[in-house]
Amino acid sequence: MLLMLCTLTNAVRGQENGERGQYSLVAYISGGMGHYATAAGTPVAVNPVTSKWGFAGSVRVLWYPDHLLRIGFESGHMTFYSYKFTDSIGKAGKTSVTGVPLLLVASMPITARLNAFFGTGFYNMTTNLDYGGKTDSHKLAVGWMLAASYVQPLSKDLGVGFELKWMDAAQTVDASIVGQLQLVWKFIKW
Repeated sequence: MLLMLCTLTNAVRGQENGERGQYSLVAYISGGMGHYATAAGTPVAVNPVTSKWGFAGSVRVLWYPDHLLRIGFESGHMTFYSYKFTDSIGKAGKTSVTGVPLLLVASMPITARLNAFFGTGFYNMTTNLDYGGKTDSHKLAVGWMLAASYVQPLSKDLGVGFELKWMDAAQTVDASIVGQLQLVWKFIKW
């Protein structure tokens, strides 16, 4: 708390003196795996074989002002869970539950390389069923995200990192713990 107070005091002092820091737009391009953290909604009568692992990719763009709070938007695509099944007459099928997050994100640095993120918004949830034909069902669900990332700089405008986050489509009770590798790119400065 003392470190954050000192940092905030220095930033305010700089603004009082008429100094303006650098503004920038920073892209976080991430890919990794998620593990479904709640009970999968699978019917027991069809002997499902459930996979709680799935790909999770995202793109986040944040505005970095000359103070600590950063804001932006995140989207991407993730698979929450999937399962294969066979009915009582031996006919096979498969189902997957995926989501596209549409989140407003706020971020603050904890240290020079460690950052915390919080996002809230919606998940465009899709259930895909392939059983005697293909069909999709869509639902827009309220949700949120909480994350922490560590970024190792490669240059002044480029870095690589690792992020651990909790993705939660709260309205449909779908949640995953996601680990992602990141490319962090400061693509506009002024």
